[in-house]
Amino acid sequence: MSQGTVVCYASLYNVTVDSVSGSSDGTFIIPIRERGFYRFSFSAPNHRETIIPLYIEHSLDLTVELSQDSVTMTRLVFRDTDSHTAKFYEIHTALAAHGSEYRKSSRGRPDTTGRVKKGAYDWSPYVTELNGQIALERDSLLCQALMIARLTAFVYGDTLSTASAKSILDAIPPTHPYWADAPYNLVVTSVHADYRSYIDRAAQSHPDRWVRAWLMLVYLAQGRYLQDSVRVRQYAARLISEFPATDFAKMAAPYATVSMRDVTVGSLLPSFSFEALDHSEGQVSNQAFKGKTYLLTFWATWCQPCVNQLPILRDAYSQYAAEGFDVLSVSLDDNRENLAAFLKSRPWFHWPQAHAAGGFNNEFVKRLGVYYVPTAFLIDHTGHVLATSKDLIGPKLDSTLTRIWKQKRGRDSAKRLR
Repeated sequence: MSQGTVVCYASLYNVTVDSVSGSSDGTFIIPIRERGFYRFSFSAPNHRETIIPLYIEHSLDLTVELSQDSVTMTRLVFRDTDSHTAKFYEIHTALAAHGSEYRKSSRGRPDTTGRVKKGAYDWSPYVTELNGQIALERDSLLCQALMIARLTAFVYGDTLSTASAKSILDAIPPTHPYWADAPYNLVVTSVHADYRSYIDRAAQSHPDRWVRAWLMLVYLAQGRYLQDSVRVRQYAARLISEFPATDFAKMAAPYATVSMRDVTVGSLLPSFSFEALDHSEGQVSNQAFKGKTYLLTFWATWCQPCVNQLPILRDAYSQYAAEGFDVLSVSLDDNRENLAAFLKSRPWFHWPQAHAAGGFNNEFVKRLGVYYVPTAFLIDHTGHVLATSKDLIGPKLDSTLTRIWKQKRGRDSAKRLR
């Protein structure tokens, strides 16, 4: 490999690195001076970009090798293989491998007959392995990192009682550096354990300010769902004041004065009208979907979970469009030109696209109670809400549509028999 580039990130934002040296064999030496949790992005000609989260405990030279015979192979060489840096990476790598299998299981894979079987991923072998490691580990920092991995398994499908979740959180300080790799899991587990004071302590005292920002942002949607208006407003105000001119502040702004009224299952969806992107002028409204079952989804190109949702939407639309299912995606992007370029780069968008001018401040966005993205509503042919975001984001979309369409087919069959 003749050349390559390395970009280093600390959480979301760039951090200065003294120098990055590369050799003809694709080896990079990256000197890091400050302790903290970094996101490394490695790329080189003819290689797929590789992103690796890594906790740097001590000032050290980290060697990175980009293999010439694989588009995905990146090898890290640690000066001290017994360091917390190296051990945390081992935990992350094992968890990432199971996460990959979980995602495959969620999508469903053909069996020997060509039919697709879907089912929950079995986390129990990994959890058993983790429990054994936790019992034997004498280093408190590593033991706690293994516990955080255990909580990650719970968040993605394993069972854990509320008492056990609280007990594990009590054993992990809210300042633990490995929370930088799992702020979402900290929030979800704390809510599950009815232990929201743990989120407060982490948001106040975690040494990485970006971790504090992430977990407060994650809680905004959770807190709104839980009707926790006081904490939601407090966190939103902090994000706006402590992280001005960032996406954190942008996404928090609507929550600063949020009303806890929600569009709920069974209610009639309020009317809406947004700018259609299928042509230069015109509006698309709820009237265009009268008599249809459709998914109304709000997203933005700067929202990574929204971008991750797009292939899931594509699969759902492909599967059910022939039976009358439709989708309307409404973007909250500020810049319509950037949005148009994004959509053009993905020619498999075959469902209607719209734009909400003003983003979260759009009149109809506010009317629908959209305070975060992605947000989604499944609407029936009468205009009533069949399901909301908690059952429509990620793999849950497929299971929800499967259930709804099974009911719909049953009703249609009964009508034909009458």
